[in-house]
Amino acid sequence: MPKPGQPTPPSSGDGVPEWPGRLLAYQPGQAMMRGHDVTVWQRQMHARGWRIDVDGVYEPRSAEVARLFQKEKGLPADGVVGRQTSEAAWAAPVT
Repeated sequence: MPKPGQPTPPSSGDGVPEWPGRLLAYQPGQAMMRGHDVTVWQRQMHARGWRIDVDGVYEPRSAEVARLFQKEKGLPADGVVGRQTSEAAWAAPVT
């Protein structure tokens, strides 16, 4: 559930929000990615039981959670949240 004043991400009709079209990635030495799309993904991962801060900042822990989740789901474990990882965060069974 979005916080007051934050838009609800569009849904594809099956409860999975549409991919925002931006790869979420952490690269040492570069500015950390921030935004509502990061918050939405972090919130979903937290709801799935992952220990992750929901603060809208894609930092090293977010990338680590992404890699672990990707590995668990048989996806390429690169720590980048693209379309496939994003959709799996909503559609893949919780294990």
